[in-house]
Amino acid sequence: MEQPSSQSLLGNVVWTISNLCRGKPLPPVELIQPAIGPIALLLNRQVEPEVLVDAVWALSYLSDGDDEKINMVMDTGVTPKLVELLEKSDKMLLTPLVRTLGNLVTGNDEQTQAVVNAGVVAAMNGLLEHPNVSFRNVFLPVGLYNEALV
Repeated sequence: MEQPSSQSLLGNVVWTISNLCRGKPLPPVELIQPAIGPIALLLNRQVEPEVLVDAVWALSYLSDGDDEKINMVMDTGVTPKLVELLEKSDKMLLTPLVRTLGNLVTGNDEQTQAVVNAGVVAAMNGLLEHPNVSFRNVFLPVGLYNEALV
């Protein structure tokens, strides 16, 4: 993943890792841990949009669980980058970003506070005004959103 011979190969590798980590139960920690760092690094590289989406989905699957799994992802330092990407509101990335950040805040108090400190609240507030109604509805039921506009 660090020096792929092509973007296509990188896309296939990230997609494969993402799918291997999908579902429950997750593979044993010792098998998935080596993939977390390289996947997190992809968020800071120029990659195809689909590769970025698959990388964030992989992080969502890897962080879905107990505090140890959340820590494995957060220890990469990826949290601020996830929030930054959320603020950009790229349509393809929104669902995996919200899922990943949601997983991170379900951890212990320190993990939740780290996500808050990274600016997730402000980023989420921006989604309440997203032009796509389906994204707004993730955060507010339609009736409440309509009342808030009044």
